[in-house]
Amino acid sequence: MGAKARRRSVSIRFSRGVAIAIALALLGAALLSLSGCMEKTVLVPRVEGMSEAEAKKALDEVGLVAEGDVAAAGGCFVCYTEPPAGNEIKEGSPVQLVMAVEVPNLTGTIEPEAIEILGSMGLEVVVEREYDESVANGAVASLEPGAGTECCLSSPVKLIVSRGSKFITCPVCVGKGWVNEYSNCNDNGFKWCRDNVQVSCKNCSGTGKILREDASL
Repeated sequence: MGAKARRRSVSIRFSRGVAIAIALALLGAALLSLSGCMEKTVLVPRVEGMSEAEAKKALDEVGLVAEGDVAAAGGCFVCYTEPPAGNEIKEGSPVQLVMAVEVPNLTGTIEPEAIEILGSMGLEVVVEREYDESVANGAVASLEPGAGTECCLSSPVKLIVSRGSKFITCPVCVGKGWVNEYSNCNDNGFKWCRDNVQVSCKNCSGTGKILREDASL
């Protein structure tokens, strides 16, 4: 075989090698793409209202991993998930559990105790003070949102704490609502009055109480 023929043979073999390499690369890329397309996906199940254990079990059954920081106190349940229920995601993906609790009835509870209870449930506490005629000073008059409301953990709950009555005892009648009124008096070094009657106190309109300076009707 001449030199020219040998060079042609080498060139042909080289071309074939390059073609095979390209074909293998294309085949590998196609297989990777096909593998990605065939990756299993699942739907996020609806677990709202479930306990943490129940939600984890439901997610595990479809091949998803539950995540979330749950308060130590009992009574927690799932408020919502991230991603939400019904979303299609890859098997093995994490699902964030956002937990919730039910606001307890704390009306009449003293402020420090109410703050401790809500804090132990994973709720943030905001305190506001208002005058209240039926709730003792320092006790909880109401909550916002109210008792029985479902709140996600770390949600703020406002405690309306009573400042007591907006009224104080009238200093003129000392709470009696009436005062003595004298007539036919003779002031001759000493006061002597023939008539002594009880009349309604004008300072408090006969109620025995007056409004605090910092309060309003």
